[in-house]
Amino acid sequence: MRTNLTFNPRRICGYCNTPYSIFISYTALLNGKKIEAFSILKVVLPELSAVIKGRQETSKGELGEVVLDASQSHDPDGLAHGVLHFNWFCGQKKDDMSLKEGCSYGKMTQNGTILVVNVAGLKSKQSYYFRVLISKGNRRKIATHVLKVNPAVNFTFRCIANCGDKVVQSKPLKLNPKCEGKLCNLTRNITWFVYILHTTNHSRRWKNIPSFTRSTPRELRMFCLKAFHLWNSSDETREPRIKINATIEIQVKHDLILEGHEKEFIMNSFPMRNEVGCTVTPNDGFAVETLFNITCVGWGDEDQPLRYEYRYNTKAGIVINYPKAINNTLSTYFPGGDRAKDFELLVDVRVTDKLGNMATSQIKVKGREIALKALKIVWKLRRFLMVSESAVEPVVVNTRYLSMVLFARNKLNATVKIDETNFKLPIYEETLYAEGVNGTNLTCKVVLFKINPYTWHISAARVKSWVIDVVLQPEKGNNLSLSNLKKPLQLYIPQNSNNGSNSDILSKTVHYFVKPSYEMNDSKLIQYHEINIPHERNVVHINLRPVTSSPVSLRVYVSFYDYPTPGMHTFSVAIPCKFGEPKCSNDNYTFSFNASDTGHTGIHYIGIHYYVNSTYGDMPFHKR
Repeated sequence: MRTNLTFNPRRICGYCNTPYSIFISYTALLNGKKIEAFSILKVVLPELSAVIKGRQETSKGELGEVVLDASQSHDPDGLAHGVLHFNWFCGQKKDDMSLKEGCSYGKMTQNGTILVVNVAGLKSKQSYYFRVLISKGNRRKIATHVLKVNPAVNFTFRCIANCGDKVVQSKPLKLNPKCEGKLCNLTRNITWFVYILHTTNHSRRWKNIPSFTRSTPRELRMFCLKAFHLWNSSDETREPRIKINATIEIQVKHDLILEGHEKEFIMNSFPMRNEVGCTVTPNDGFAVETLFNITCVGWGDEDQPLRYEYRYNTKAGIVINYPKAINNTLSTYFPGGDRAKDFELLVDVRVTDKLGNMATSQIKVKGREIALKALKIVWKLRRFLMVSESAVEPVVVNTRYLSMVLFARNKLNATVKIDETNFKLPIYEETLYAEGVNGTNLTCKVVLFKINPYTWHISAARVKSWVIDVVLQPEKGNNLSLSNLKKPLQLYIPQNSNNGSNSDILSKTVHYFVKPSYEMNDSKLIQYHEINIPHERNVVHINLRPVTSSPVSLRVYVSFYDYPTPGMHTFSVAIPCKFGEPKCSNDNYTFSFNASDTGHTGIHYIGIHYYVNSTYGDMPFHKR
């Protein structure tokens, strides 16, 4: 009696390519009885074997193609009917591969067992997933291969200007590209793209700004981004985001390789104001005499504190600055406005946040000339002054801010003395005879301002000079036109009580670059200078030039962002420098410092303090 049965299922169904069942029955005699039984045996086919051979890592420009070989995939049941079929799929993410889309990164050869991948068409710093699907009948098997693509060169860019946590829109952003690698000398072109982030309740996308797209052939030139106002960011947040992308093109034989680097930046918004803004009270007054009060209300910004700076242009085209007004109010005197525009004077208020972004507001005031008041009086008095009487004493009209002098002068008289000032007038005969002036007497009007009206700073009161207006009239009473004279007409007013020679003036006139302070902690008269330290490795060299040969003791204070004072600063140095000090050079009036001395990069202010009663000998050399 056979108790075991051995057979080969393939002999039963030699061409079966799908699972099938075998019905087995058997009969046995036991104690004279016949016993029959049966069973069903399910026969399944073995799994297909899918294998991909090839490089797992490559660099662009190193190999033009990468070969992925799946020819070692097979069916363990070699007698099964049919042939293997190969299908390739690929994607940048493993879950992105669809079994319906195929693979666009390469082409199949040798009946699909080989996939040739074009590396030049792949992105650097990415991993690509390749999947082969082999099938035979109803059987399928998938194999996956990962290919990492390294860049052809190491291409980056770094910020060299305006590199803080936020980009200041009022200053240019400068980026310097850098390429490292053997293929950098094959650079064909570099293109810069700028994108701004648009965010809504339902989407978030980067929008290209075509006006900022730049291309530079071959050379790695610096990229400078400015004029940020060209884009319309009204629908953006107060701190819009931009993304800058730089793409380098490298030509390797017939392949054009693209490498890119990008970085996001946060933009610092301008200070914002409401409808109030800046106002002035009163808005109409007299130059030097009327006290104008400027008030700025409603300015706000995320980067506090705000700094207020006031400027105006005089009719002579001079820009006057008042940098020390830190708060939002200022009370000051103005010079005369533009007579052609009804004495209108435009005052610019510059509001700057902590990072240096600036917004400007403009105020119109009228500064009428105070001389107009006195002129009316003087010309009324003129009729009482007989030009035929040269010996008459000059008529002087004094006001709080000026003196008006009107006198008849014989051509032979050379000097007129008013108070402590001598007016030395030249002999007019040669000069004025050619102009048709035949009379023997001239009427002369001199206007002397008692204080300097061309600056509103309180220190102007120490300036010992007068602004002078001179009008000459012949006997007929008409003002003389002194333009285009054949010989110069000179009027000399000495600056001291001596003989008034040039050597005397130079010897007794002191020229101050720094203004003297009479208290140790007085910061009102410190002269300030603004500098920018863009990088922590930059070194600032300062050279002070004394006019006199005698030593002058100064103290220099440095502070980040705000104006330094003797009590609040981050770095200071005593001048002249002591020999051997680390921050000094061979010149006693030259020193240096860097960002490590102040702890910051960016905008710094240098203050020069001249305290006339001290040599700073008891003060430390430098500190943070």
